[in-house]
Amino acid sequence: MRRPRLASQTIAVLSLCAATIAVACVKGPTDGSVTLDLLDPTDTAIAGSYDLVAINGQPLPSTTKVNASQAIEVDAERIVIGPDRSWADTSTTVVVDLVSGNGSPPTQTISAGTLNITAGTINFVTTTGGGSAFKGSVNKDTLTVLFTGTRFIYVK
Repeated sequence: MRRPRLASQTIAVLSLCAATIAVACVKGPTDGSVTLDLLDPTDTAIAGSYDLVAINGQPLPSTTKVNASQAIEVDAERIVIGPDRSWADTSTTVVVDLVSGNGSPPTQTISAGTLNITAGTINFVTTTGGGSAFKGSVNKDTLTVLFTGTRFIYVK
């Protein structure tokens, strides 16, 4: 039996992922108490692979309650930024039944798009797997992404 690892109630994250898969794209509830610092200025060399290590300061796996009986657990995620300003994101999530504690088989979702850099901020636009836009920055080997009020930290 898999026991869910519930994160703080204020964490509002399901994943950066394809909008066509609802469990990985719906913004979770928040109480409005999450405040986000400004993004760091972006280094010029941003191409590379970045692995998700924390969501709103909580290490992976990170679990967010969706409703009274289900939660989404983000087990892994990787964003690859190409030298041509393209990006692709692969996320692995598990749906956890909060009553039984059982988890679904891991599901991979993929989204991709383009980006531009304006005033030191990376502006991501999803063109495959949804239509969302979000902001980020790269400082040394760390990519920080702000998505639906949630801070994601990735490392190269």
